[in-house]
Amino acid sequence: MSNLMNLFTLRYDPTVRGVERKAPRDFIPIYSDPEGKKVEEMLRDIIHLKLRPHKNICVSLSSGVDSTLLLALIRDIFPTKRITALTMSGIKTEEKIAAKVASQFDADHVKLNFPDIVKEIPLMVKVAGEARWNVYPYYTRLISKKYGSIIVNGDGADEIFGGYVFRYRQFNSLINQGFTKVQSYLRAQKNDWVDDQNKFFKHRFSWKAIERLINPYFKNYLETTNQIMLADYNGKFLYDYSRTNASIDRYFNIESFYPFCDPALTKYALHLPVHEKVSKNLGKLHLRNISKRIGLKQHTKKLGFVLDTRKMYLKNKDEIKKILLNPKNKIYNTINYKWILNHIDTEDPREINKMFQALALFELKNTKV
Repeated sequence: MSNLMNLFTLRYDPTVRGVERKAPRDFIPIYSDPEGKKVEEMLRDIIHLKLRPHKNICVSLSSGVDSTLLLALIRDIFPTKRITALTMSGIKTEEKIAAKVASQFDADHVKLNFPDIVKEIPLMVKVAGEARWNVYPYYTRLISKKYGSIIVNGDGADEIFGGYVFRYRQFNSLINQGFTKVQSYLRAQKNDWVDDQNKFFKHRFSWKAIERLINPYFKNYLETTNQIMLADYNGKFLYDYSRTNASIDRYFNIESFYPFCDPALTKYALHLPVHEKVSKNLGKLHLRNISKRIGLKQHTKKLGFVLDTRKMYLKNKDEIKKILLNPKNKIYNTINYKWILNHIDTEDPREINKMFQALALFELKNTKV
């Protein structure tokens, strides 16, 4: 649910957890670690050093590869520490997987209900300081203070170890249809925009301008999947996920730990060859190999926190209409009232995302952040 339209307009903030821009040279394959043994060694050292002083540890646990592996490693390194796994309720099968993993590695399992987006947007905007509505991870961070002195998160693994296999396949399919690499990259992230995007904004909107900003990620000597990872890292990860996480941690004064974002691990892992990270249908092969060695069964499809935005939108539609169907609203200096009016009764997930963006913009313009 990345806000793609924000990614290329925000200024780079070098204070965000030490992350930095990556150039094509950072993705040149110069190492090899097909079984993930060096990656495992680095992860173990990083986890041991950071978590050794903490008696009670929280883990943000989805049912995906990253967080389940971190939980397994933490338990292996610290057999007696108390660990609490926090899982957002959503898809029942994924809840069951998370519960099973928590039990396997002797962690207390706490299930949390997703907060209501519409009711939480004011706080989300205050936390982020921007017109963002997709900062629900703040909820796991906030609750973690009840159970431990630090919360461990799996952010960064997708961008570094090749976790977006479904998009890599979609990208290649679009290339075969005759689209350019930049066009294919944008079309593979359709949830971030709508077909009549130019009508959403009141002032001139230019796809060409956005394409020019993305183009350098694909005008280089890297293998195609590495080019996508380069774009993901410098766009979605650097400007959206890392920025949002840093805002949450600062606002709530929470100590969060992101093992996959460790600078030394990042520097090493980005230089691993793509064929060691991604096969035809699977990504994050290094992490999957580590999982096998420590007795953790990983699922082949991509799993993680899933938010039913359609359900939340329909549940709150009357309230949303009261806010957005006011032509004198300050947001209509930026976006078109007519677009909102024509789409307010939508059930299309992409258009619903745009409605939530409009609500976040409303909050930003009407609140001192």
